Amino acid sequence: MNPDTPPNAVLLYSGDIDAFHAQARANGLDIPDRGTPFYGTREFRIDDPDGNRLWIGQVGAADGA
Repeated sequence: MNPDTPPNAVLLYSGDIDAFHAQARANGLDIPDRGTPFYGTREFRIDDPDGNRLWIGQVGAADGA
């Protein structure tokens, strides 16, 4: 990670957040549980080795983490 460059964030939408999350974990990624913040998008994040943050979300998904 270059300390002179701030990390970036990208939001990606999935049609099936639970399946995407399960596959990411099955592939060996150490990722947090899914959550639903106040704005209602069910989501989780993946941080890459360069410090960039990928948010994976699904609008309108029921919260059943």
